[in-house]
Amino acid sequence: MCNPTKTASALPPTRSFPAGDAKVPENLWLQKFDLRAFKADIKKIGDMLEAQQGPADVAHLRKIILWSNLCFFVGAALMYKVNLVSVVGLSTFTFSRWTMVAHHTCHGGYDKVHPDKGRFNRFKFAVNGFWNRVCDWFDWMMPEAWNVEHNNRHHSSGSSPLRPPHQSSAVDAEAPKIPGKKAIAMEAFARALRQMPTIVADNGGYDSAELVTQLRASHAAGKTNYGLDMYNGCVADMDTLGVRESFKSKLQVLLSASEAAEMILRVDDIIKCAPRQREGQ
Repeated sequence: MCNPTKTASALPPTRSFPAGDAKVPENLWLQKFDLRAFKADIKKIGDMLEAQQGPADVAHLRKIILWSNLCFFVGAALMYKVNLVSVVGLSTFTFSRWTMVAHHTCHGGYDKVHPDKGRFNRFKFAVNGFWNRVCDWFDWMMPEAWNVEHNNRHHSSGSSPLRPPHQSSAVDAEAPKIPGKKAIAMEAFARALRQMPTIVADNGGYDSAELVTQLRASHAAGKTNYGLDMYNGCVADMDTLGVRESFKSKLQVLLSASEAAEMILRVDDIIKCAPRQREGQ
């Protein structure tokens, strides 16, 4: 097990920059930078802008969609031969659809102000049918993939799978309290959580069995902040190392994985179900 005192020179909890970065001359400002105050300022600006949303934003979106569609029709009509007008029209259509329509909508920018809740909503845009996909998302990439890779992994800085044993222990503790087959599903879910650090350790070339058992022992001892230190091949305090997890990203990853597993199980049940006996047979 790593000795946490090795990182005693880390910056105070109000900052999450590694100590080594602050020693670089161009990064000296990090020593005085207060991340918590910066986060509060950004949230304040976001709340102020959200409060200012209204019909003008919806009108602006409709204008962008109108001009974007016009660029598409002009570009498509002239693409019978290579010409600059067609290239500019189609590229402007694609660019505006991604950067101004899909991007803002998938981030929930119009969830509260747009009257068409069935379309311009982060959970409904470009899904639920082929027609919606063509009209809203005329691209090869799946909108569901964009929501995971961009909205969650990119903006939430990913999801660190370094401390799931603590989460799996919590699930294991609740499983005996649940009657019926749901308890079996919860136990399987806990086992799946424990596989995450195992895979990370294996990919790093370390002894996963040794590291995962050390990690479980640390969590059992109340050291729930401990995780895998993949630089040194041991377990250590993640808070001391400056490793943070995004709660929203972690939650979305677990929900997406659970929904995918449920869908597979439902399909298996449908395939396995015996055909219903018809009357007169």
